[in-house]
Amino acid sequence: MIKGNKIHDDLFDHDATNVTVDDAVSMAGEECGVESLGQQIDIFGTNLVNQLANVLVQEVQSLSCQSFSVVVSHDHAFLVVVNPDQSAMLIDSHSR
Repeated sequence: MIKGNKIHDDLFDHDATNVTVDDAVSMAGEECGVESLGQQIDIFGTNLVNQLANVLVQEVQSLSCQSFSVVVSHDHAFLVVVNPDQSAMLIDSHSR
């Protein structure tokens, strides 16, 4: 995430420019070690916390190796790492 932030700053001269996941991978995926993109999951409605929790539980139950997910909202983006032992870590969070 830190490497990706630095690449973004270099590409956009420190301007807060939003890019799509596909564009980010196209521009810097190889340098950041992106191996594949999973399915995009959109979470809308009134019960957002439970929806996100259900997605993470499903991810943990199907894991055989470490999983990395980027969660993007209107104001924040953060990286969630889920381990095969069912532990999870919030790696980075920042406001746009």
